[in-house]
Amino acid sequence: MFINKYTLISKIWNKEIFPKLTLGWSIGFGTHFSKLMNQISLFTQTVKLLKSYRFNIGNCGLDYRFDGDLPQHALNTVRDIVRTITISYQNLDSIKEYTQLNRINIVHNGENQNIILPTHNDDKNSVTYHLNTKNSVALSTDIFKQPFTSLYLTCRISKPTSNLSTSIEYSNTIKQVDINQLIIEPSVLVNILQKLPSLEVLQIFYSTRRDINNDLIFMVFDCLSSVDVASPLNNLKKLNIQGSKTPMNNVIKLLNRTKCLDIEIVIFGYLLSNLDKELYEQTIDNTSTQSFKFHQVHPFSNIGKFDEHFSFFHIWKDSSKLKSITFSECTFKIHPLNKNPFENLKSFDFYLPGISNGFEEIIKPLLASAPNLEALEWRYDMEFEDFISLLNHKGKIRDLSVYSVILNDSDLTVQDISSLTNAIGNNSSLVNLDFQFDDCAPLTYEFFSILCDILSRNHNLVTLSIPTQSYNISSSLTSNQIEHIKTILSNNHTITKINNTSAELQDILKTFFINI
Repeated sequence: MFINKYTLISKIWNKEIFPKLTLGWSIGFGTHFSKLMNQISLFTQTVKLLKSYRFNIGNCGLDYRFDGDLPQHALNTVRDIVRTITISYQNLDSIKEYTQLNRINIVHNGENQNIILPTHNDDKNSVTYHLNTKNSVALSTDIFKQPFTSLYLTCRISKPTSNLSTSIEYSNTIKQVDINQLIIEPSVLVNILQKLPSLEVLQIFYSTRRDINNDLIFMVFDCLSSVDVASPLNNLKKLNIQGSKTPMNNVIKLLNRTKCLDIEIVIFGYLLSNLDKELYEQTIDNTSTQSFKFHQVHPFSNIGKFDEHFSFFHIWKDSSKLKSITFSECTFKIHPLNKNPFENLKSFDFYLPGISNGFEEIIKPLLASAPNLEALEWRYDMEFEDFISLLNHKGKIRDLSVYSVILNDSDLTVQDISSLTNAIGNNSSLVNLDFQFDDCAPLTYEFFSILCDILSRNHNLVTLSIPTQSYNISSSLTSNQIEHIKTILSNNHTITKINNTSAELQDILKTFFINI
């Protein structure tokens, strides 16, 4: 459709514009033979057409997922544009058919404990290998000796035959290790992690509260909190730990020790201890971390709930390096000596159910201390008047999302509607706006007229999601309304996406290439 439409513009367009366009392309084929042959035929013809117009497949080339052998004619068509291939370990030999590979994703779900990587190019550094294990595969610790770039492990790792204290050479190419429900002796994992010299990203995911998981995560916390300055674990760029209970003093100890730039911690519950009172007397001296995410989920009633009065930032002595904050289940108080607490903060995402006056307690102090804030997501209730105040704030917020705006007496007055449209229409910084009411829209709310008012006045918004029309009012558009919205969209060249629209309005938006 794209080629049919745009190749007819002019010869100059075809000659000068098309070769400059890029296509980020990912494709995977089905397994049913007849369907597969049809897919391959269509795919081959599409590639030939793109090549005939010198269409640039993109710097990353074709991301190709197919576990098997392509027919020779199809292979000849794509062998030079495939840059990334995802294939099973059993069919790894087929990669020699592709001439421009730079990334090989290996899916392993067999029973082989040992994985041996082939030499694909003369220049070994031109290809990176990434392993993804599936099912209950049992692997040897020798996989950490192979020249992978990243490992995604959901398997069972057997104990090494050699003594843990023995100096073992592990791969110096492994930059990322993702562990998802991995079954491994905790001491074995910690020992290996400390011997990966290039490790930059460590992600550990556990969704259950088994004791072995607690032991593993506790040991990882202890290891990260006590490693030598020269240890690779002290230079992680990203750390993500999800699962288990953990003492909060361990989290604080970790924050004080690590130089990790991006930290995300999700715990199943705060492990109550006799150190509760001492939490308020501790200090976080971390000045390295730029992104901090902390969540507590408590799916089981017998898990200790986090102290709602505790605030990381009340004991964080200097949080000025933080650029992104996401947290829940704790309050927002600022350290008294922290003079410029969030001068570099760009993104803030917050959730604390049951907070009585979040705007006064959190939003106002945040806006006053974060002059460069660009993205704000408030995942709870906000009073209508506070929402208007937020929209009228003269700052740099580009992305704003409020999950639930509470209306006075579940209604909107004429003045309320005017305040709402004026606040959005006059806001010159917003690029993406998303908000909903706490209940269905009141009868006085007219989706179409409010949408038109906003789009006719605000030409900065790229995406917009506002509450839908009340189900008690017909959403059918008159001919005058249709012409009105068409005129507005003809003059608004920035909006690219509008959510929560009626089927009738969707048809109009499509003619202006606006996503829904």
